[in-house]
Amino acid sequence: MRKGLLALSILLILVFSFLIGMYIYKIATLEEPQDMEIAKAEEIEDECTLEYEHLEEIEQANAKEEKVSPNAKLTTNIYYDECGHTVKKTSNIENKYINLNKDELSEEYQDWEIKEFSPENIILYKEEKGICNEHYILKDNDGFIAVYSLDSNEKETLKEITEISTNFLPNTDIAKLQGGIKVYGRENLNSVLEDFE
Repeated sequence: MRKGLLALSILLILVFSFLIGMYIYKIATLEEPQDMEIAKAEEIEDECTLEYEHLEEIEQANAKEEKVSPNAKLTTNIYYDECGHTVKKTSNIENKYINLNKDELSEEYQDWEIKEFSPENIILYKEEKGICNEHYILKDNDGFIAVYSLDSNEKETLKEITEISTNFLPNTDIAKLQGGIKVYGRENLNSVLEDFE
């Protein structure tokens, strides 16, 4: 009987210990999230943390800032108010403009408006008074087609005498050339000259 009482006492002590352990575990797990939230809410800041955050902000700003790449194309559009034409020219960017941001490029091109800015493509625009320098007139000059440039007063200046002979052209074309054929733009000029060849 003593052994049975001893075994029962040990069993009761074990069950009681197990229940106390479970109770303590439940209390600890209920309080733990609150403790963790309080710990998360408290930020420990020192000079290193502040400096790191500042450097991180600078890196993010630099990563977002677009800069001119070495293979960028620069397109200039100049609108002439008297003739209403826009002269467009595209070229590779000069080395001195590589790695500039939009504000820095704007300082370099103060008379221009930046219409588009990306690392690969820049479009600049400005307006000018007068007419553009791409007004031409074609005429017969001693049996050959001659190209003259026109200014705002319609004054003709000889640009070149082509090797295209007028001797073999139809009479309608010869009559047009005697009166003068006005052409705008270098591409249009080349196209018209090719038609006569």
